[in-house]
Amino acid sequence: MSFGRVTLPAEVGFEKETAELMVRWGADAVRNSDGTELSKEIRELGATVYSTLCLIRADQDYAYANRQFVHHRVLMSRPQAASGDDLTIHLLDGFFKRQFEVDFSAESTVLWEVMDRTSGETLFSKHWQADEATGTLTVLNPVPGHVYTVNFFVRQVWEPTSMYNHLTNGWTCRPAMGLDPRFPEVKEHIFQWLENWLEENPDTDVVRLTSLFYHFTITGGENGDPCHTDWFGYHDAVSPYALNCFEMEFGYRPKLEDFVDGGSYNGVQRIPSQTVLDWMVFVQHFVRETARQVNERIHAAGKTSMLFFGDHWIGSEPYLPGFGNAGFDAVVGSVTCGEDLRRIADIPADVMKEIRMQPYLFPDLFDGKHDTAAVARKMWAAARRALLRNPCIDRIGYGGYLSLAVKDAAFVDAVADICNEFREIVSSVGGQKPYSVARVGVLNVWGRCRSWMTDPRWYEKTAGRGLGEALSGMPFEVSFIDFDDVRNGMLESLDVLINTGAENSAWSGGEAWADPEVQQIIRDWVQRGGGLLGIDSPSACASGARVFQLSDLFGVDRETGCTLNTAAGNPQMPDDHFLKGLTPEPVESSVFPVTDEVDVLVRFRKQVVLSANKCGEGRAVYLARLGHKPDQARLLHCILLWLVGKEDGLRKGFSENSSVDAVFFPESDAVYVLNSTGYSQETTVYDLNGNAFEMTLEPYEIKTALPNRNQTVKILCEEGR
Repeated sequence: MSFGRVTLPAEVGFEKETAELMVRWGADAVRNSDGTELSKEIRELGATVYSTLCLIRADQDYAYANRQFVHHRVLMSRPQAASGDDLTIHLLDGFFKRQFEVDFSAESTVLWEVMDRTSGETLFSKHWQADEATGTLTVLNPVPGHVYTVNFFVRQVWEPTSMYNHLTNGWTCRPAMGLDPRFPEVKEHIFQWLENWLEENPDTDVVRLTSLFYHFTITGGENGDPCHTDWFGYHDAVSPYALNCFEMEFGYRPKLEDFVDGGSYNGVQRIPSQTVLDWMVFVQHFVRETARQVNERIHAAGKTSMLFFGDHWIGSEPYLPGFGNAGFDAVVGSVTCGEDLRRIADIPADVMKEIRMQPYLFPDLFDGKHDTAAVARKMWAAARRALLRNPCIDRIGYGGYLSLAVKDAAFVDAVADICNEFREIVSSVGGQKPYSVARVGVLNVWGRCRSWMTDPRWYEKTAGRGLGEALSGMPFEVSFIDFDDVRNGMLESLDVLINTGAENSAWSGGEAWADPEVQQIIRDWVQRGGGLLGIDSPSACASGARVFQLSDLFGVDRETGCTLNTAAGNPQMPDDHFLKGLTPEPVESSVFPVTDEVDVLVRFRKQVVLSANKCGEGRAVYLARLGHKPDQARLLHCILLWLVGKEDGLRKGFSENSSVDAVFFPESDAVYVLNSTGYSQETTVYDLNGNAFEMTLEPYEIKTALPNRNQTVKILCEEGR
């Protein structure tokens, strides 16, 4: 199959090149990107026409004339210690002053909070004075030696996507502001603008909403570089007006401190308070209802609506119930790796799914200094292994400036290969389900809300940073659950439970582990045959003399300096264990055995890096760190096999080379073998009956094999042409 399923970015002035690449890449759709338009000639090429819209940035004249309606944020000033005199705080010190302006309006300042961080008290307004002319707030008669901060409202006068394009890609147009449709005037203006646009663009087939209404959190530091980023943050939706609306719906008013959270801004790693969870529900109700009204207008015009699951998806939450009520026909998301792809593919909604592969066609990479073809192949190879685990992606595409891509012949060739491979995979695999060894659940506070979001690039320094990427292409059925799911019996549908993350983080669970019911349910499940994997600080919640509340299952616990005089006598270090010889990353874990029965398999400076423990009919493994490399994914694969008692899995549906994946489809008796590296690889592959066959693959090559016929067939293009 050499045509279709591909969306091509296009721009005015490159009509000839667009037509040529449509043939070269087999594209059947064209789209504009931020900062580009589609000419009449491009629209008449016979392809499906995507038009990219950002409704909150669409009418900048209106935004500049109505600055009171732009997105607001709550910021916390830099902590400052008092020395005895009145303390003057420059509110925007440390922040990017081109992004924010302080909102000194009466409805804003009445909600400000001046905090004595030393005592924890909030000062009454009679103890401070704000000065709009100087952008400062003065604390009157502060306590010497106490630290003070101010929680205050700002208007976000430079929308983050626009800011990125100016600072990174050299845009010189007027900086864009983002309008907040929470204000009734804005909402009505957006609807009217959209209706006019739909009438004026009859040749648009797909309205690609490049954003909805609220950007994920990006806070610029003094020079514009982000000083705080949270892909999951809801901060752009906070305004004095929104707080009034929230109080009417929920019966109480959040404090500004609920949003700044002492300066951590409720980052995704923080365990959310009930107020934060209520705020998320509040925003979701508004976003989905407003999106429904937008989509009604799009459908009435005879067009398809598509949501870009990217910068402004906040409030839509595709993994939570109710997403379907918003009325989207399709979703599209940016993909650089396997976890990104599964984040799109696994969305539980009956919508068309498209992936926008990286690299983005922007000048920061297409500068003649980078090997863009190598970048494209590497990212596609990472995504490809996940695609075969859930091949329900309908389309592929790229974004950015086509004018940059056409200058790079190697990149053009690479994308042609990628598009052909994508079409071949989705057309040949069809609705088949790949072979899976077991059912795995990843437990954290967020559960399905953050499915395939446990390992985003911003948090890759965490000890479990390779988990999501490894699982995305492994022969396991993966689900994401929260602690309520544990209480509601979901463990009975799983074979393995994984808990990973830093102590007291939302990923590990923190105080949720203090619940005796949760502990009891998991202990009982493991004792009856379940498998438990803990990475970094599993079940960590300091209580009594224990940190890991399930240390009895793991056979290990973290030393915090309180139990130095207590240690296990002589833990086992067996030479014949199935997991012996695996090589996890060395790391100081401060974890030590608490029982003689645990098998300590790898140590680093006497601290446990890998251990295994049998618990009744079940098994538990502790792993201090899981990295990104193929050998780390193989480590995880072996651990999961041992946890479910399927050690024979190394000779069934398996590739011996950790850089080569083998994905089996029992229905058609076929296996896809993928080399995810830029080097030639050799491997032995075992079919589902244990029969072995040898394979050699060129860089990034993919082959399909028919093991029972003892033959292999190269179906797709190797690197180069």
